[in-house]
Amino acid sequence: MRKFIPKSLSGQMIILTLIAIISAQVIGISIFADERRDALRAASNQQVLVHTASVVKLLSFAPKSQRKNIIKASTTDEFQLSLTKRPKIKRRFKKDWEADMRFILAMMVDDYADEIHLRTKRDRREWLQWRHDDHDMHENRREWFKKWGDDHHMRYEDEDELEEEMEEHLPAPPALGRLRENLNISVKLKDGTWLNVKSYSVPGSPLWALPSFIATFISAAAIILIVIIMMRRVTQPVKALTSAAEKFGRGEHVDPLASIGPSDIRAASQAFNQMQERLDRFVKDRTRMLAAISHDLRTPITALRIQAEFIGDEELREKILSILIEMQRMTEATLSFAKQDALKEESEETNLHALLESISHDYQDMGKEVTFEGEENVIQNCRPTSLKRALRNLVDNALKYGEAANITLETSNSETRIKISDQGPGIPENLLEQIFEPFVRLDEARNTESGSVGLGLAIARSIVNAHGGEISAENIDPNGLRVTIRLPR
Repeated sequence: MRKFIPKSLSGQMIILTLIAIISAQVIGISIFADERRDALRAASNQQVLVHTASVVKLLSFAPKSQRKNIIKASTTDEFQLSLTKRPKIKRRFKKDWEADMRFILAMMVDDYADEIHLRTKRDRREWLQWRHDDHDMHENRREWFKKWGDDHHMRYEDEDELEEEMEEHLPAPPALGRLRENLNISVKLKDGTWLNVKSYSVPGSPLWALPSFIATFISAAAIILIVIIMMRRVTQPVKALTSAAEKFGRGEHVDPLASIGPSDIRAASQAFNQMQERLDRFVKDRTRMLAAISHDLRTPITALRIQAEFIGDEELREKILSILIEMQRMTEATLSFAKQDALKEESEETNLHALLESISHDYQDMGKEVTFEGEENVIQNCRPTSLKRALRNLVDNALKYGEAANITLETSNSETRIKISDQGPGIPENLLEQIFEPFVRLDEARNTESGSVGLGLAIARSIVNAHGGEISAENIDPNGLRVTIRLPR
């Protein structure tokens, strides 16, 4: 089911709102249907009582020869009358509200009747149809009720009494659900004759009637429309904040976010703006400090080199000059690193295949063994000059220790991978992360001879991180080192 659940905030809110609306409508319609059913039953029963009282009074005044005509004229499909010597309803009442209705009818016919029996029964027509269709019930009903009567020390005088007990105690048919309950009355007239009334309740409209469904649909559509408008007001600032955070993570310049939307979203936008301002100020202060230190060290180092030229001991002079030259290289590299960090090259759509191919051709023109293979027409949003410098640093490092370099380009739906491999001795596993730290030189003597101060890989990592990417190194079996750059697409 998870694949059908929306991933966005607005989609989830719309689904939750729709579920809440439908649940509320179902509960409301159910409550309303029960109340309507009770109201209709009360009105129907009241009508039956009034009609019965009218017939009782009419029979009391009419001659006996006219009673059949009165009964025939008063009988309808929903209101059936009969005159018998014995009551068809044997018990006076069973439920409290049946007793209340019997009392009301007794007040209406107090001077015209001696005794009243009143009961509600399941709709006989539906029940008998189900009983007739259920062959097993039809065959076994007498055995079932005989056992039930023996257990409860009861006996049945006739078929009607058996049917009444059957309707009362057996469960409702599954196909019919809740059977309608009809009002049945037996009234003993003054002359001893029993007037039997059998009323059939008017069926109510189904719970899921078309008007209810239309009302639910219109309500849901109106509320969903309002939710969509409100969610757009909430999600647009959130999307803007997400986009700004991604750009800022790649080192791009981001304009301050507008404070719009609910108070919580406005507070988050303001916090992001403050964070961006503080980080920019921190980076600029750090860059200026590094540049100032490196620049200020140039003068004393130059002065020391001049003074060292006057040292008489040649061996000591060469040693001091070597140290000063290394210090000068470090300050120049640090200044270059600081300047590079301060540059704000704009991002642009770049064909990485063409960029990497040009780098490999440049090295091949210099007689270096650098090869390239990879997918064509890979377009990446990046800073091409900065990225080219990072790649050159990695290729230089591969050539320095492996004498050859191989560049590969791969892509997936989420990222672009650039791999630079060599065939050198590799690096101990516990030092793979340290090689990207500034001024880290695993081979001090070899780095001094080559003029390296340990900033090439640090600069490469800084540039890759500024693109929102990652850089990592791993040893190749049987020998060699592979550096992988991952850039988000």
